[in-house]
Amino acid sequence: MARKQSLNRYYRKALVTGASSGLGRAFADSLLAEGLEVWGSARRLDSLQDVAGLHPLQLDLSHLNGVEEVIGRLLEEEPDIDLVINNAGYGAFFPLEDFAIPEIRNQLTVLLTAPMVISRAFYASMKRRGSGALVNVSSLAGRFPLPFMSAYNAAKAGISSFSQSLIIEAEGSGVFIIDLQLGDFRTAFNRHVIRRREVERSEEALSSCWRTMEGHLSRAPVPEVAARRLVEILMRRRGGVYTMGSGFQAVWGPLVARFLPRSVILAYLRRYYCLGERG
Repeated sequence: MARKQSLNRYYRKALVTGASSGLGRAFADSLLAEGLEVWGSARRLDSLQDVAGLHPLQLDLSHLNGVEEVIGRLLEEEPDIDLVINNAGYGAFFPLEDFAIPEIRNQLTVLLTAPMVISRAFYASMKRRGSGALVNVSSLAGRFPLPFMSAYNAAKAGISSFSQSLIIEAEGSGVFIIDLQLGDFRTAFNRHVIRRREVERSEEALSSCWRTMEGHLSRAPVPEVAARRLVEILMRRRGGVYTMGSGFQAVWGPLVARFLPRSVILAYLRRYYCLGERG
């Protein structure tokens, strides 16, 4: 049954980071369709040119000084932005011993520190007005880690924990905090993962794991499914932790995991990614 109300009954202006493609693009399109005025960010402005109705915002999350400057300027110009979706990010796929320190630092900056900086700025503004919503896109990888993506898993677990801390803090403030834990969606995420393109025969574990991840992505729901679900969540006017993805990833996996020892879950994940026994 069609909804009788649109999201613009509750929110007027929104910021979506990483709005040029994938989930961010789907979120931005969905908010525009709901009648909101939307600012969308990307590292390059040309990647936002074909998003009709969107206010483009150049923002590189890997440079924190620039993040503070751009967000500060946006808040001066648009102090009444009342919905923020921290979505932008990327992955890096390496064994830990091959992870370059600058890449570890960049993963944590883009996926954790920059969203915290953005959250801090807009939360303060929303709290003063007594209304607004802050959505931090975390990942089910925080609960069910992806092999060879240790920095990504750590950052996503961190932003999830940060969001849940803020859920407690924000009680009674009129600001809704949402920890959006996503599984796989059919985007170009894997094409942009930083990794070695040539995997040697001796690195069969990496090759096997990557093939499994590619298979999951090819069978995953499309981003528009997540966008529609997020609008439904925002219409409820309640903060909290929400999971999205396939039925197995977002529903059955977390449910079963509640009753299993962590050692069993990790052993299952090792086999799930075809890594076998390690002795």
